[in-house]
Amino acid sequence: MAQFEPVCDRVANSGNAPAAPRSDSLIKDATILFVTANCAGVFNLLFQLFLVRKLSQSDFGLLNALLVLITNLTIVAGPFQTVTTKFIATYRAENDWGTIARFFKKFGRHVLGFAFISSGLICAAHLWIRRFFNMPPVLESSLLVVLAAVIVGVSTVAPFLLGGLQGLQKFKSYGIYSMLSAVLKFFLAVFFVGIGWRVAGALFAIFLAAVFAVALTLIPLWKYIVAPAGCRPIPTAPVYQFILPTIIALFSFACLTSLDMLLVRRFFSEEEAGIYAIVQMV
Repeated sequence: MAQFEPVCDRVANSGNAPAAPRSDSLIKDATILFVTANCAGVFNLLFQLFLVRKLSQSDFGLLNALLVLITNLTIVAGPFQTVTTKFIATYRAENDWGTIARFFKKFGRHVLGFAFISSGLICAAHLWIRRFFNMPPVLESSLLVVLAAVIVGVSTVAPFLLGGLQGLQKFKSYGIYSMLSAVLKFFLAVFFVGIGWRVAGALFAIFLAAVFAVALTLIPLWKYIVAPAGCRPIPTAPVYQFILPTIIALFSFACLTSLDMLLVRRFFSEEEAGIYAIVQMV
């Protein structure tokens, strides 16, 4: 699997050129992540402020409730990023590219399974979700819930791929892709909401930005994913022994901190729910 060894590693190991000091590399990577993370944060804030200005109170309340639902359901994918980073970084340190390919193939199927199941469950329960959020009984309401389900599916896959970038120490790609996704989401929201798509426009902007981020992330990871898998076994039990308790803890915390938004949307008027969502941003 030497063909999958990064060029910089081959040059450093060949003795023809000295390797850069690890401290310099660490500072460079940390600076890139710091700058790109702050830029992404600025555009995420602009995204929220734009929607507050352009959407009505009832529309913003509905959007915020759907985003809470999306966030709570995709939070279970967060531990996959951590565990992927850990295992990929370990195999990279050993130059075991075949096992990296095996890890991507094995747990990639697991993540895709979770994504399809979660999206399918939301689609199946779209009528109940529509009634719970007091959405009007029209086709547009069902389409909003289905769009939220698709966003959940894409957002479940993204952390797994981002964990791969971190484990392979592609920090520049990780930071730039995250920043570009936030920038694209903002400008798409400006366009779609500006032409009158309202809540659907905001959700569609989030969906396209998420797909864009996943597609970009696959570019540097593709050669590792499609590489021949090694024979080294990858234990499943230790991975899920870490993931499952973390998922339970994160999901429980998310429910405690966001349940109020769902209940306000359920038991109060649309305008009051919108006002509450706006005040919650402060």
